[in-house]
Amino acid sequence: GGGLITDNETFYRNADHYSDHGHDHVGSDRGAESHPFLGYNFRISELNAAVGVAQIRRLDEFLRIQENHYGILAESLAGLEGITMRKIPVTGVQNYSFLNFFLPSEALARNAHKALAAAGIDGCFYWYDNNWHYYRKWEHLTELKTLGPVSPEVQEKLSGLKDLTFPSSDHWMGRNLSCLIKLGWSREEVAQRGEKIKNVLREVLGAA
Repeated sequence: GGGLITDNETFYRNADHYSDHGHDHVGSDRGAESHPFLGYNFRISELNAAVGVAQIRRLDEFLRIQENHYGILAESLAGLEGITMRKIPVTGVQNYSFLNFFLPSEALARNAHKALAAAGIDGCFYWYDNNWHYYRKWEHLTELKTLGPVSPEVQEKLSGLKDLTFPSSDHWMGRNLSCLIKLGWSREEVAQRGEKIKNVLREVLGAA
């Protein structure tokens, strides 16, 4: 799920039709609408759409809040020996919804993840061992576990996944922690959170 924002008229039109059985939405008689191509019933309800419209009007505000929270947290970790922050390409833009940083080793990343949780700091994730966000635990995909038939073309494309390895990705993901940045925090709460994260990480690194 989710929303699509684009300035490309073709992308917009295709998404509009595709999400509603292929309807072209021309005219005011739904039964008379044409179907330029096959589509699916991927529509959200009117209530959800209304909430989405209201929220999108506040998008710039939300982004400013997350950027401010990110800055406070990142400053808390600045200079902490052993912690490397995520680097953004010269032409890129930081994603302020998560604070991403790296520890010196996979073992230390695991220890830090456990220590942050034990200290009551929620929303910090170790994707490397996560069953959802990283390929290492995707047995349902690599072993093609399905309730229905899968076309020979899909089977062929997926057949080699089980034996694939991604050492470069594992190197970085195994050392990465990703901490959620919430909109509802006050500035004081963010500062306190940053201090707690710094103290936990300092203790983990000091015990190494």
